[in-house]
Amino acid sequence: MEVHSHTHTPRKKWTHYFWEFLMLFLAVIAGFYAENIREHKVEHKRGKEYLRSFLADLKSDTVTYKGLLETYDKKVKVLSHNYDCYTIIKKGGDFNECLSEILVWSFGFPDIITEDRTLQQLKSSGALRLISKQDADSITKYDSELREQLQGERTGVQEIQTLLRNAYFELLNYDVYYKGIMQNSDRRFIPGTNLINNKDQSKIDRLFSIISRYQQLMRNQYHNIYDLNERAKSLINYFSEKYHF
Repeated sequence: MEVHSHTHTPRKKWTHYFWEFLMLFLAVIAGFYAENIREHKVEHKRGKEYLRSFLADLKSDTVTYKGLLETYDKKVKVLSHNYDCYTIIKKGGDFNECLSEILVWSFGFPDIITEDRTLQQLKSSGALRLISKQDADSITKYDSELREQLQGERTGVQEIQTLLRNAYFELLNYDVYYKGIMQNSDRRFIPGTNLINNKDQSKIDRLFSIISRYQQLMRNQYHNIYDLNERAKSLINYFSEKYHF
């Protein structure tokens, strides 16, 4: 009968298992950190893309603000003559020239329409986390100032604009207004006609009282838009210098 001897494999030392575990652990950690770094780079790149897009929106906004400032500056200058025109009417003079110009520049106001596509994406998608806190704070501050201005436009400005239009309609000769101002490219009254067909002094007083308040509000609008424009230009310089856009 043949007898087989058993081969005994020496047991591994505990240090061997320790080093195997350590190497595996380090490999997992290294992989985790590598993935973390990769994700951080991707998010940083996405954050810069958002900022680049936001910068383009800001540049577009400054063009919009420039046009608005020119319009509001003209409105304020024309409306500054409202008392002179009121005096002419009260004395029975020829008021049509001055009133037609005031009417043209006070019958409506330009809306503030900005490029907010990137800003809305940053807020709705939670992408503000992709940029630094300092950058995010500067963006949200601009957004807050803009929202506040838009809210004021929708309420206070629109309210007095409606009051002013109603006051005009109580006094205006609509036929003269429509043919002379609405249909005339020069937007001037028709010679030999009167813009006002109701010379009720109390209504005239009310009209010019509202015009005075309207003028003050237009002056406030000018300064508010000026501040927004300066804020936008400051952000353009800040992001351009920081990220070399």
